[in-house]
Amino acid sequence: MRTCSIIEKLKRHFMRFGIPRYVVTDADRRFLANEFQVFKTKCDFEHSTSSPHHHNANSKAESAVKAAKTVMAKCKEDRSDITTAILDIGNTPKQGYLTSPSQKMFGQRCMTLTPVTEGTLKQWAMEMFLAGIVNN
Repeated sequence: MRTCSIIEKLKRHFMRFGIPRYVVTDADRRFLANEFQVFKTKCDFEHSTSSPHHHNANSKAESAVKAAKTVMAKCKEDRSDITTAILDIGNTPKQGYLTSPSQKMFGQRCMTLTPVTEGTLKQWAMEMFLAGIVNN
């Protein structure tokens, strides 16, 4: 994949989710290319790199890849829909956190096909209501 292809893919993500403040990548030459530096300056985000061989710097990415591979294997074994499984992962708070990745990104849980108890929905609605009062 060329630098221009990476930039086009990032533009699509930015169009959907907005331009991030920070982008962390490995130190691949495509992210260090002049074309990427111009893109970074135009979009006004900070870019930092981590060593691809430095495990501590890449632990979150490695953990996400491991989780994705596990889900893919389970879905293949069960013959279930991988997109639904990934959506459920995004709605599930990670250990040590009160909110899920979806809640952090969108401010709410995404609708899924997984049954949720009414108590969970009421608790979440109350948390959002109180957060709105605190923020106002």
